[in-house]
Amino acid sequence: MAVVVYHADRAPHLRTSSRELLIVPLLCGLIMMLLTFSLVERESGNDVDWIAKCKVAGRAVCGLLFLGLLTWQRCRPSLHFATARSCWLILFIGWAVVSTMWSPLRTISLGQSGSLAILLLMSLAIAMLWKDERDTSFILSFVSLSLLFICAMLLVLRIAVPASGSLQRVGEGLLHATNGAATASLGILILLVARLKWRWLWARLLFVPGLCVYAAVLVFAANRTSLALTFLLSAGLVFVATNRKIWSSGLMLLCGVFVLYLTVDPGLRLVGSGGEGVEEFLMRGQSLDQLRELSGRNELWTTVWSSFLESPWIGHGYFMTSSTGEIEVWYREGNFPAHNIWLQALATTGVIGALLFVIGLLTTYGKTNWTLWRASATRPMALLMTTVGCWYLGWSLTSDSILGPVQPETVVFFTLLGIGLGSEFQLRRLAGAKGRS
Repeated sequence: MAVVVYHADRAPHLRTSSRELLIVPLLCGLIMMLLTFSLVERESGNDVDWIAKCKVAGRAVCGLLFLGLLTWQRCRPSLHFATARSCWLILFIGWAVVSTMWSPLRTISLGQSGSLAILLLMSLAIAMLWKDERDTSFILSFVSLSLLFICAMLLVLRIAVPASGSLQRVGEGLLHATNGAATASLGILILLVARLKWRWLWARLLFVPGLCVYAAVLVFAANRTSLALTFLLSAGLVFVATNRKIWSSGLMLLCGVFVLYLTVDPGLRLVGSGGEGVEEFLMRGQSLDQLRELSGRNELWTTVWSSFLESPWIGHGYFMTSSTGEIEVWYREGNFPAHNIWLQALATTGVIGALLFVIGLLTTYGKTNWTLWRASATRPMALLMTTVGCWYLGWSLTSDSILGPVQPETVVFFTLLGIGLGSEFQLRRLAGAKGRS
C-alpha cells in the first residue's frame, strides 16, 4: 500500500507506509540475532569455516538492505536528524575501519567494524521510519517475540539435546551461557516495562510465559552478573512503575509471612539448608580465590592493559587486543577480547577511539534519553532506555558488550537507540509546530 506524503517545500510524491517498511530492519535484526549461533564441533578461533561465511553473507545482505532503504528514503528529515545526532558514533566506526590499516588480522578487524556499522545503519533506519507510540509497540513486540523464541529454543535444546552445547559454559556450543543469560535478562526488563508502563495487550499475553522461559534460561546459564542485574533492575522497575500502596502492602505481607515462618522454624534450619544450595549454585564449582579473581578476568585485564600501553593512542586495530593478534592468558594463546568494554575500546582503538566512543554514547543514547524524560508522553520510553542503559553499564564491566561480537544483546541496544532517536525527532517536531502556532 502506498500513501501520499506532503512536504511544504516540494511536490507530493508516493511513499510506502513507514509501518510497512519497519519490518525490513526488524527482520534484519532477527537474522543477525540468529546468525550468532555456533556448533559444538566448530573449532575455536576458526574464522573461515562455513558458519563464518554464512554470518558474513547474512550481515552483508542486511547492510545492503539498510543502505538501499536509507538511500530510497534519504529525503526524510528524521533521517537527517538521526544521522546528525549519531555523528560521533559514525566517526568512531570510521576510526575503527581506519584501524584496519595497522591491525595484525585485517580481515577480522574489517569484518567486526563492518558489523558495527551495519548495526548503526539499522538504528538510523528505525529512527527514520518511527512515527508514534504504535510503532514502539510494534517494534518492542517483535523484539520480545524474537528474544522469547531464542530463549525457548535454547531451553528446549538444553533439556532435550544436551549435546547441542546450548547454554554451556565450557567449549563451543550453540550459544554460550553468558550470551543466553544476557538475552533472557534483557527480555525480562523489556517485558516488565511494556507490561507495567504501557500495558499493551501483547505484553499482558507474553508476561507469564515469557517470565517463566527467561527465568529458566537464567537458572541454566547460572551467570552471576545477569542474575544480579535482573534482580536489582526488576525490583527498581516494580517500585517505580507500580502504585506505592501496592508496594507498601506487598512489603507488609512479606513481613507477615516472615513472622509466621519464625514461629514454625525459629532455628532457621530450612533457610540454612536452602542457603547452602544457593551458595553452591552461585559458586558454580569455583573456589573463593577464583571468585576473587573474577573467574580469571584479573589475569586477562592485566595482560590487555600491558598490551594497551604498547600502543596507547591508536590501539592495535579494531577487535585486536595485541600487536600480534594473540595474547597468552589462561595457559592459552588467542585473540581474546578484554571482557570489559572500556578496556576493549582502549586496547583496540586507543585513546582516540575510546574518546570518540564515549562521546558518541553520550551524545546519542545519553542525550536522547535525557530529552525523552522531559516530556510526559515519552517517559515510558525514557524509563526503558534508562533501565536498559543501566543494564549495559553493569554488563559491560565484565563483558565487551556492544564492542564485542554481534550477539542478541547488541542488536537490542541498537534497536532501542533507533526508537529513541525517532521518538526524539517527533517530539522536537511537534514542539516546533506548537511554537509556530
